[in-house]
Amino acid sequence: MLGVALAFPMAARADTLWLSSTGGNLLELGDVKINGIADGAVQFESAGRNTSRPLEQIARMTVDDSPDFSAAETAFSAGKFDAAITAYRAALAATSKPWLKIRASER
Repeated sequence: MLGVALAFPMAARADTLWLSSTGGNLLELGDVKINGIADGAVQFESAGRNTSRPLEQIARMTVDDSPDFSAAETAFSAGKFDAAITAYRAALAATSKPWLKIRASER
């Protein structure tokens, strides 16, 4: 069984950030790992390097292990605020990540 697991490694899961730009288009940063929110910025790892972006630049996030939060962010960005509220509440109830609770409660 271990040989099968080694032959077919699991795909790495990753978070995604969408950054606001001056032209109105969103810049997608995929394959990142969000580590937290501190000092008004999202802290994350990208290509093996730790970096951050100010919260006001973050238009949307998806989090690999929080489908409720990801659904809430998608609904929020689409202007579906009732669906977003419901999904943010579910994310708040399901997560143990303090930074995710901050983002969900502020939205």
